[in-house]
Amino acid sequence: MVVADVAVDDLDGFVAADAALLGEWAAELDALGELIGARFLRPEPRARALAYVKALLSDVATRNGWTLAQAAGERSPEGMQRLLNRAVWDEAGVREDLRGYVAARLGAGDGVLVFDETGDIKQGTHTVGVGRQYTGVTGQVENCQVSVHAAYVSSRGQALVDTELYLPRSFALDAARCKEAGVPPQRVGVVVTKGDLAEVMFQRAVAAAMPFEYVAGDEVYGRSSNLRRAVETAGYGYVMEVGCDFGVARLPGDKVRVDAAKDRIPRRSWELRSQGLGAKGLRYHAWAWLALDSAHCPDGWRRCLLVRRDRDADDQYAYFLCYHRRGVTLGELVQVAGRRWGVEESFAITKSETGLDEHQVRRWTAWYRHAILAMLAAAFLAAMRACLPANPTAWTAG
Repeated sequence: MVVADVAVDDLDGFVAADAALLGEWAAELDALGELIGARFLRPEPRARALAYVKALLSDVATRNGWTLAQAAGERSPEGMQRLLNRAVWDEAGVREDLRGYVAARLGAGDGVLVFDETGDIKQGTHTVGVGRQYTGVTGQVENCQVSVHAAYVSSRGQALVDTELYLPRSFALDAARCKEAGVPPQRVGVVVTKGDLAEVMFQRAVAAAMPFEYVAGDEVYGRSSNLRRAVETAGYGYVMEVGCDFGVARLPGDKVRVDAAKDRIPRRSWELRSQGLGAKGLRYHAWAWLALDSAHCPDGWRRCLLVRRDRDADDQYAYFLCYHRRGVTLGELVQVAGRRWGVEESFAITKSETGLDEHQVRRWTAWYRHAILAMLAAAFLAAMRACLPANPTAWTAG
């Protein structure tokens, strides 16, 4: 089923929608267009941007310039290509609107800002950021493009809210390739880590007053001292995964690897807890925590090591470095750790339903514009999903 060119048959819990509800969804999509409208100087790109979002949401088999143009009722892809490459509009402003939209629709007291990266396999060498590098999509080194994303995850839903393109050393230090791809001068000749890109996005989320208290991420972000320091300085907590060789201190000067520190946890301290729903239902593991040196923490703040043990394999552990307010319980930290998986679902939805990875662009600005519009389309779907479970007929746009 398609509503205002929007595929809705994937919405969980949807059985039969009446004309009034379908009209409200169409009105919400138009309201989203009004939300970002001020970011465009001229009416043509403003209208085409909303048409682009609607086309991304349509039930086309693949999303490229031709299919998106056809879904929008255009005879050639030139208009869509112009929107991404040459039209004058403020993509950073639309990104701000995306954050605000997600905060309004999915914001909750248990919200967590989660960082993760994803890769898109590419051919050739001309696409911006492409190079031989590791991607978690295949678990090996590929010729690919890697982008770091921030996802907002709460009990109301999850959606991607920000992104930065990672430039591998081979690309970042090649001035000719950067110029050809339109890379901004401040990124040319500089290797910026994924953790530092996450720090930039964290600062933007803080400036936007997004409703979250914790930041989460895997080892890539857990080992970024710059990111951890920024989160602590701003007065937020974190639950960051770290590798088994990461060093922690229980007392000043008592630094050990986390896989050795876990041996100091008494057997009676392990608790079987769920960190949330997975593909096969609730995910249960054995959890324990260990207080760490907090001598240099601000008043009321503590550090600890959170350890997860696989209930089916006693030798399988995961380690999380935590920074939290005094009085937080083990269960609360486990739930924050569980929120991290929401970014994986966000990647899956934004790729399969709104074509995040189906772009055919080579230059920096076009990549950002497509990514932001794809995330905006996916955020619309997330907002619709958030409204359906409780009482879908009671929801109104606005």
